[in-house]
Amino acid sequence: PSPVRILDVATGSGDVALGVAARLASRRIATDLVLCDRSATALAEAARCARCRNRGVETIEADVLATGIPMADRSVDVAMCS
Repeated sequence: PSPVRILDVATGSGDVALGVAARLASRRIATDLVLCDRSATALAEAARCARCRNRGVETIEADVLATGIPMADRSVDVAMCS
């Protein structure tokens, strides 16, 4: 099956999304992570944390409250924000 594409809005360091992906991987469910935050510093940290876990991630810098999510409708399977 195709990987589950997960968008994490206001991801911060990406720890929650990376944890979800790890949990799904333990069940043999592949994921593609899209990490979104308005802070370039947070996204850099999230990308660093992903590299430490040998994970590739896509990052999007956006203030979703001001401009919305800069992605096409239905381009992810799961959207989350914690």
